[in-house]
Amino acid sequence: MEYENLKTLEDFYSFRGLLNVSNFEELKKCIESGILNLDEIHLGSLLEILRFKEEKTIGLLGSLNKGKQIIVRDDLGDVFNSFGFTLISPSSCFRGISQEELGDLVLTWYKSQDEKKWNPSYAPEHSFADQVIGYCGSHMMKDILMHFELSGYLLELNLETEGLIYPFSGWELAKCLGLGLEG
Repeated sequence: MEYENLKTLEDFYSFRGLLNVSNFEELKKCIESGILNLDEIHLGSLLEILRFKEEKTIGLLGSLNKGKQIIVRDDLGDVFNSFGFTLISPSSCFRGISQEELGDLVLTWYKSQDEKKWNPSYAPEHSFADQVIGYCGSHMMKDILMHFELSGYLLELNLETEGLIYPFSGWELAKCLGLGLEG
């Protein structure tokens, strides 16, 4: 099964399961070996492959290890309220990657594209609060990655194993980054 032959969301998740990617190192191996070609893949698909969980939609709490006590800083509610997020909003946990590495991956993808392909036609529809669209459309990609990264709000979180956490699915984060890169 090759990426360019995928026609449905189910095809994509079957393909993703075959890759068995659970962290950034494994994703880099797929790119270096040619299994994933940055010239052909949509950014949303790349980010969905990097997402840690197999589930198609997971909320913030589902992104974290089960059975582990998570302590949330009081000001997380302010961030959520101002952008319309909830603890059951789709989210992404990217393991073994820093914000700088994620930004570099997105820029490498961006530079390899002649015509930017943010998401495939079969990607789920998404809608954002006006505040998210406004923020992403008026800020650079680096600012978007820093502003919406949530692991700093979660105390007792080991970033080496947990990674970066965003209140978006991979498809949604691609759209947000597209607004910042193209805005």
